[in-house]
Amino acid sequence: MSDGASRAGSHSRVGHAWLAVTALAAVLAAGCGAAGTSKSGGAPEAAVHGTVTLTFASGDLLPVDTTFMTQVAQDSGGHLKLRLVIYNGRSTSVDQTIALALRSGRLDVADVGSRAWESLGAEAFRAYQAPFLITSRELLNQVVTGRIESELLGSLKPIGITGLAIVPLSIRYIYSTRPLITLAQFAGAKIRINVSDTTSDVIAALGAIPVTTVATGPAAVAALRDGALTGIESDPFTAMENGYVAAAPYVDVNAPLFARTTTFAVNSKLLAGLPAADAGWLREAARQAASTDAFGVTDQAAWASACGGGLQPRVITQQQFIALHNAEAPVYARLSADQLTELVMDQIGGMATTEPRMDTYATCNGAGVAPSPTQVLDGTYTQTVTEAEDIASGDPCPNCGNAGTYRLVIDDGRYALYHPVSIDDFETTGATNAFQEIWRSADPAEVGTISIAGDRLTYVPEVDQQFGSAPGTYTFVLYRGVLTLHLVAGVDDFNSFVPWRQTS
Repeated sequence: MSDGASRAGSHSRVGHAWLAVTALAAVLAAGCGAAGTSKSGGAPEAAVHGTVTLTFASGDLLPVDTTFMTQVAQDSGGHLKLRLVIYNGRSTSVDQTIALALRSGRLDVADVGSRAWESLGAEAFRAYQAPFLITSRELLNQVVTGRIESELLGSLKPIGITGLAIVPLSIRYIYSTRPLITLAQFAGAKIRINVSDTTSDVIAALGAIPVTTVATGPAAVAALRDGALTGIESDPFTAMENGYVAAAPYVDVNAPLFARTTTFAVNSKLLAGLPAADAGWLREAARQAASTDAFGVTDQAAWASACGGGLQPRVITQQQFIALHNAEAPVYARLSADQLTELVMDQIGGMATTEPRMDTYATCNGAGVAPSPTQVLDGTYTQTVTEAEDIASGDPCPNCGNAGTYRLVIDDGRYALYHPVSIDDFETTGATNAFQEIWRSADPAEVGTISIAGDRLTYVPEVDQQFGSAPGTYTFVLYRGVLTLHLVAGVDDFNSFVPWRQTS
């Protein structure tokens, strides 16, 4: 790298701030109307026959909610039961209302839209809303389990909430009354969203106007038809169920916006007052219910129905996508400013290189389904940078851990860059203790998208902007397993002064 500005991107790889009424009646009859039902919130009430009834809230009673309620009763042998409280699901701020009621103790247990947690100061769930990061159901199913789930649920403890499970609901798109493909077309478009600072940022970055004053359902359809709205952020099932497809049939099938998840959660004080067995039954029921929503069968049926109902799929080109992606740079920077949010984005970005870019069924007549746009370079590459090479490149911080082995994974238009470092490197760079505690050598240091035009490669990072990473363009040659890059413009995050060797 030839100058200090370009080295900022490399330095960040070490020191970045880490790196349905019948169903309802059945549920109520099965477990919510028995003696012992308590008032909303407060101490759980024990019935004469030994049951404990807790309030459970939802803003939009989904099958996963009824499954959770049934499992609580079954797993506990009838000892624990949930009394259902339905909030106004047509309100654009229903998620925040439920989250606040849960924290205050007015509710015991709830299904809370994950986009609401940022309103209470738990920011890391915003990673699910990072624009263009989670774009397939297969990836979504992967990123609500394991270490990511543990990290995110743990982030709720400081706000008095105990997370039980994360439910992968859907991939979200913009359904519009006219094509929205270019930034010029997005400029001034009024897009209805549910209340969320992050969603607002994502929409505004494209030049559109986020609207949160129009209720879900008929009011939104009317606003789309009379021109008060240009589009609405939704998923295929909801779009069909509420009539959005008929009023706003245009959708960019190969550029989903982000993912929607929901969280089963319990008030921490309430949970602390329950016997260990009761707490265990709640956790197990939540996990069981969440696992039933991870297959996307409803998504496939909804797409088929939408295509038959007049959906007008649009396919954006790689250059158009890169323009939209570039426009979201300020959003990525704000998300990355929070350490846990950035780490989760890194982890998701690494997983994205192993999963399809889009669901093959998320289309009409195959629109948008295409070979990998980076097929010529798809694979895994490694390089080793010596201290001498690092210094010769002009690194303004030659002892900051930028030497060493790098691994670059490219697949289906995405990349993940890995650079394992030691604790000594963290101490040298002055990285925070929190960073040391949460980062693992298997985590990517940077993730993003890649496009190819002729012999030119353009990458757009989704983390690290606050530490100097920015889009870059190279010319490239891949010959006999050796990838040679030459920086044309932007930041040299891929160490073009050393060749990459393909390993797979």
